[in-house]
Amino acid sequence: MYEDYPVQVYVKYPERRQRLAILLAFIRPFLCIPHALVLGAWGIASLVANFLMLVAALITGRFPKGIFAFSVGLLRYQARVTAYLTLLTDRYPPFSGRGPEE
Repeated sequence: MYEDYPVQVYVKYPERRQRLAILLAFIRPFLCIPHALVLGAWGIASLVANFLMLVAALITGRFPKGIFAFSVGLLRYQARVTAYLTLLTDRYPPFSGRGPEE
């Protein structure tokens, strides 16, 4: 049904949660403060990069691969931090935007 969409997200349903992970849920917002600082700085850099990508796309007719990869890395990192903060995963997110294939 959804195979035609270009982006697919698979989340494995946890059958059982660890008790420690449930207790850590109350301090997760404090654990995500360093990630919020990194995301804020990365977001500001992304605004500048996206403006440069727009100018380059208007001039050359295509997106620069480096800036595109930079934006994809930001989205990956942001998705991992959001999943951790909203209790979708118990794994603490790494400070990188690399995908599982890299």
